[in-house]
Amino acid sequence: MHPTFSIVIPCYNDASFLPRSVASVRAQVLPPLEIIIVDDGSTDNTPEVCAQLEAKSGTAVRVHRQTNQGVSAARNKGIELSSGDFIIFVNADDELLPCAIAHYSELATRQPVVHWMIAASESVRNGKTTLRTPALGEDRMRNFRRYISKSLHLGNISNMCFHRGLFDDLQFPVDRRFGEDVVLFALLLACVSPLTTSRITAREHRREGSLRTRSSLQEQIDNDLTDTLFGSRHLDDSYQSLRRFYTANFARSIAKRAYREHEYGAVCAWYTQMVRAQPGRLLDLKLLFRYFVSRSRA
Repeated sequence: MHPTFSIVIPCYNDASFLPRSVASVRAQVLPPLEIIIVDDGSTDNTPEVCAQLEAKSGTAVRVHRQTNQGVSAARNKGIELSSGDFIIFVNADDELLPCAIAHYSELATRQPVVHWMIAASESVRNGKTTLRTPALGEDRMRNFRRYISKSLHLGNISNMCFHRGLFDDLQFPVDRRFGEDVVLFALLLACVSPLTTSRITAREHRREGSLRTRSSLQEQIDNDLTDTLFGSRHLDDSYQSLRRFYTANFARSIAKRAYREHEYGAVCAWYTQMVRAQPGRLLDLKLLFRYFVSRSRA
């Protein structure tokens, strides 16, 4: 008995990209059980595009429209509406490659228990394509630490497949407009060992102006993920001990971004927060140099 797959596509003002995304799902060698589009209160002509896609596809595509609540709420709604054994979330501007569902099905059928599958993906930006292949080890704690320190890249979500049972006790955090997937992926790494594959299943399109490429410093600052991640009951004491490390690493990341954007006051503030969280970071000589440069220019 082969497992069934639900495709959830959250969208917001994605009228130009949604047909391509849906077409890539409908072109699957192994068709999904259902395609669920969750329109998160779009203000462009996305509702009309959704209606056209639904009319052309019959029962294969279902559209749910809701008031704007953010991508986490849209994905959570998609989970609620879905009925497949596995769920694949496809961003409205991304594509699934034709083999994706068939490959996930083969992997799931071969394994006694599969919670989470992560495949390789293509990332396209400004006409340049980069191959992203997950490189996880067997040690969950090490995977978790590498991920929150940004030395482990998992993809953007379109290259993943989740057993629906994972969401009996987990949800995408609805209080985060940015980085919601970071929280979920980190929690999952702490709880389960994903099955990885080097097969490319998704094509990620990184377009200017999207959340994936926006470099607004204020948005980063306003969405500090520390409390959300380490406030979760899913992390035991061994993971809680990494809170100061994560806080310092997050502050370092923002300080580096601030320096690139010539926000020198922010560099000083976030450098100070980094050192307070982990005094040993004073030995980060490159960032220390940037701190002193920023102090002279702030």
